[in-house]
Amino acid sequence: MDVSHRTGMLKRTALSGFLSLLNLFFLNSTLAAPAASEELVAGFRAGCVTNTGIIMPYRYFVPDDYNPNQKYPIVVYLHGRGGVGTDNLKHIIKAGKPHIQPTVFTTYQKGRPDYKCIVLAPQSNGLWTKQKLEVLYTLIDDVFGKNYSIDMTRKYLTGNSGGAAGAYISLFSEPQYWTAAVITAGRAPASNKKEAMVVQHLPLWSFHGANDHPERDKLVYSFLAPPFGNMKFTEIAEGNHNSARKYAFNDLFFPELADWLFAQKKVFTAE
Repeated sequence: MDVSHRTGMLKRTALSGFLSLLNLFFLNSTLAAPAASEELVAGFRAGCVTNTGIIMPYRYFVPDDYNPNQKYPIVVYLHGRGGVGTDNLKHIIKAGKPHIQPTVFTTYQKGRPDYKCIVLAPQSNGLWTKQKLEVLYTLIDDVFGKNYSIDMTRKYLTGNSGGAAGAYISLFSEPQYWTAAVITAGRAPASNKKEAMVVQHLPLWSFHGANDHPERDKLVYSFLAPPFGNMKFTEIAEGNHNSARKYAFNDLFFPELADWLFAQKKVFTAE
């Protein structure tokens, strides 16, 4: 049994509460095979969850050859300011083109069975707050975890810009929840070694443009670089705010990123 994971869920019980019967029906229906009228966007199906008064649209990708008898890692992408809204669209596609995140995780899977995963891209109508992240945890654990065969030892988090800020909030407030994370154009919330050591155990890879004020992530990296922690930091020379994700998720520059991420697996121990 996933002891530490379930302990974390118990701590969140008061906030997550019970979904209404209407929402429960809606969630189950959207997690089934998409209806004939549902339009796939970049291969992503549409869904929506309402919990604790928060409405969260989301897009999700399931491998075409999904096998319920096989365990799949889940990759979660948190969008930045450009994806803010309620249309369940612009965090996935912009100007008619799919965003490099999270659609890159669907292309990673081509010809690589070891990269098969479920990809989840929730949409926020504003900043990623702890309250919204609680809804995300419920979505992952109580909806996807019960409707799909998720490997809970392989929950990967990615975020860009404002989504990187949300990812850092999640990582530092629930450090045992995630298996590994890739952060692009973020700003770590820790300002000293004591604060940084909260995520000492977590495999974390941060990418930042050299001209995009990388000082905070470089500081945290100075505390968490091996052997003191498990953090990697890559600074893109002459890079701006948009450079981090463009380089990070490009096989021409960092072909090892996918191998690194999917190799991470969490080992749970009883408390």
